Amino acid sequence: MSLKFKMKAFILCLTIGIISFGVILWNTINTVKINGYHYQKIVQGKDLIADIWTPPECIIESYLLTYHMIDATDESSQKQLIQQFKKLRNECLDRHDYWNKILPGSRMKDELTVKWYKLALDFYEAVERDFIPVILQGNKKEAINIEITVLKPLYEDQQKVINGVVQLAKDALKQQESVTQKIIKNRSVFLFMIGIGIIIITLFVGYIWRSAEMQEIESLAKFPDEDPNPVLRIARDGTILYANPRSSPLLKLWGCEIGQSLPDDLRQLITESLTVNLRKELEVECEGRAYSLVLAPIVDFGYLNIYAADITYRKLAEEALHRLNAELEQRVEERTAEIRKLNEELEQRVKERTAELETANQELDAFSYSVAHDLKSPSQIIGGFSRMLMHKYSATLESEPLRMLNIIYSNTRRMSQMIDDLLTFSRTSRKKVKKAEINFYAMTARAFEQLRQQTLERDIQLNMGELPPAIGDPALIEQVMVNLLANAIKFTRSRKTAVIEVGGRTEGKETIYYVKDNGTGFDEQFAHKLYEVFQRLHSYDEYEGSGVGLAIVKSIIQRHSGRVWAEGKVDQGATFYFALPKKGA
Repeated sequence: MSLKFKMKAFILCLTIGIISFGVILWNTINTVKINGYHYQKIVQGKDLIADIWTPPECIIESYLLTYHMIDATDESSQKQLIQQFKKLRNECLDRHDYWNKILPGSRMKDELTVKWYKLALDFYEAVERDFIPVILQGNKKEAINIEITVLKPLYEDQQKVINGVVQLAKDALKQQESVTQKIIKNRSVFLFMIGIGIIIITLFVGYIWRSAEMQEIESLAKFPDEDPNPVLRIARDGTILYANPRSSPLLKLWGCEIGQSLPDDLRQLITESLTVNLRKELEVECEGRAYSLVLAPIVDFGYLNIYAADITYRKLAEEALHRLNAELEQRVEERTAEIRKLNEELEQRVKERTAELETANQELDAFSYSVAHDLKSPSQIIGGFSRMLMHKYSATLESEPLRMLNIIYSNTRRMSQMIDDLLTFSRTSRKKVKKAEINFYAMTARAFEQLRQQTLERDIQLNMGELPPAIGDPALIEQVMVNLLANAIKFTRSRKTAVIEVGGRTEGKETIYYVKDNGTGFDEQFAHKLYEVFQRLHSYDEYEGSGVGLAIVKSIIQRHSGRVWAEGKVDQGATFYFALPKKGA
């Protein structure tokens, strides 16, 4: 069995003994301490004896009051004595409820709450029923007779019951004190035995511990010789006092042995280290290996220890790491140069591609504008001639040719409107965005008033909610609001009272605005077509328009890095949304 295992076993036994001693001691103290079980039993017994003596005192006072009533000479004194008697009666009989509550079931409780209580009731009833009326009549002779024949026997019977209960309480108290003393005696002996055992175990463990310490000291004494690294002890004058076997390469390097002095440069370092009490470190190479030396001064004893460590592999690793770092830095520089060159080429390609796209967009815009402009004149000529023919020959032409001319005229008007909208869409796409802060309240009111002048005969109600400010091109954003309000006014034509609501809110990095109406609405499965050029969800006969207004809205909002969408239900109105980047985002 090993020493380590023995130490653990003895420590475990000692711990168990101490814990057992503590538990028993605590239990014993808890048993007899002020709030302990047995102590409380003793105190309760003494308190009970004191409480039991209280009723006889009340009875004695009540009994004496009957004599004072006989001796009283006037009616007021008698009434005062009667009031005192009733007060004593209440105090004495209240004890019955108190005892009935606190006392456990026992003979004492039966004696007090049954036997004595009945005698007390008989005594007080006799006084109130027989004695007090005779006193109030002034018949002292009869009162004395009742005192002797009725009250005195009842009083004596109560005294006997109380004396018996007190004797029972004293006997119980004496028994409890005997039990407590026996517990204390037995546990004291047991605690003494445990204490002796703990002392013996402690002495034995101390002996074992001392043996272990001596073994450890012997092991430590051998430690320098067993150390795989060089360890030396040098006197203040540089003499080598001790060197372990691993120090031989250093001794050869310095050309000295134990008992001889170190070279002058090392002696100077040792003297400085001892003088200022400061550790010093240095590195030396010996027989192809590198050593790190730590000079640790022990000033109180006037010598210095040298602890050496072989750092050959560490030095090789550091050199390899330096080489790798140099190679890595070279590769990083080369790779950085390649990436820089690629970035420059990519930037040049992006610039060239951007220039090509800008040129293509400009040519496309110019082509669209030119085509739309060139188509407008023929369309106007066809429409004009159609109208002239209808006015000039309406009386001579048959109904069918007139109908055809009317269709030609209506379609040329539609075509002109579409061309105008295309030109507007083209101009909007080419216009440069000039951003500034926009007051949406003023802009919305201005746009609505402009459109309201064209529909004065209709009942249109505009409700403006919260409209946070935004950053954008005021003219372009006003065009967005005009198009959305015009859309709402057009599609609420079938409503007796058109209700249009405009509002906004801030969510995350966006400010969202909306225009809501109670018009004809639309089927949400076709919502994706609303913002496309020439896409319509209603026929031209129902609602006029070219299908370019919402496309203009989408183009303007996208040029502001925003987004658009719509919600609606058939015959339940529609809501058109657009979001702009929040101010400062």
